[in-house]
Amino acid sequence: MKNVLSDAIRKLAAQKAFRWTFHALRQCQDRGISPQIVFSSLAKHAEVIEDYPNDPRGHSCLVLTFENGDPCKPLHIVVGLDSTVIITVYRPDPLEWLEDFKTRRGGAKP
Repeated sequence: MKNVLSDAIRKLAAQKAFRWTFHALRQCQDRGISPQIVFSSLAKHAEVIEDYPNDPRGHSCLVLTFENGDPCKPLHIVVGLDSTVIITVYRPDPLEWLEDFKTRRGGAKP
């Protein structure tokens, strides 16, 4: 299922079909990440690492990608699938994530 979601997210990003929440745009601005970088990074590599089908906002998932394809620049992006929206964008904290940036230290999300 995660592979199907990842493929769909890559295609939507390539088409720039996602809308943006104000929160996501502000986080990009605060972190020096351009929306264009988010789209191009997601279009090249989007791996769903956590799936939230029962999110009260609608089905969403946490996606791992890499800024400009650079494995030293991971990005986490939460996307809403029902509303095709980018909810949040951040650089994962190495203190909270294992080296693969896919696995939370101490286990799954509370």
